[in-house]
Amino acid sequence: MPGSRRAIRAIPTGTSSVDTATAAEWRKGYAKVMAKAWSAAAYKDKLLREPRSVLAEAGLKMPLSVEITVVEDAADKRHLVLPRKPAEGEIDEEVLAGVVVGAVVRESR
Repeated sequence: MPGSRRAIRAIPTGTSSVDTATAAEWRKGYAKVMAKAWSAAAYKDKLLREPRSVLAEAGLKMPLSVEITVVEDAADKRHLVLPRKPAEGEIDEEVLAGVVVGAVVRESR
């Protein structure tokens, strides 16, 4: 679609949001899940209905205490995710400067 953008969020190392995967493994696994969802409608439907199981199948396990919501952007609708604020001392300024909150990974022209 013209002007269509897809965003990928990186989860920084050291947060409690990542269970068994490192930040690099998470990004790689998340990119694979997203690519498969773009190419297989049944997989995307399952991801929207059962995100925890789809992520777990991809090796991206989340603690049961973490709620997972999957939303899909459209040409006329975007979602802005405000990450949780790190606890005092949890992340230093140098690390914070390198954290990517959102990056465009594909843009159709």
